[in-house]
Amino acid sequence: MSSKWDIEGLSGENLELWKVKMEAIFNVQDDG
Repeated sequence: MSSKWDIEGLSGENLELWKVKMEAIFNVQDDG
């Protein structure tokens, strides 16, 4: 799956920030 995530690179702080972003998105979706 080629996407901007591959370009940014999931490593170090980028990976942590990505996790936080995904958690926030999932939380919003769960709320409705």
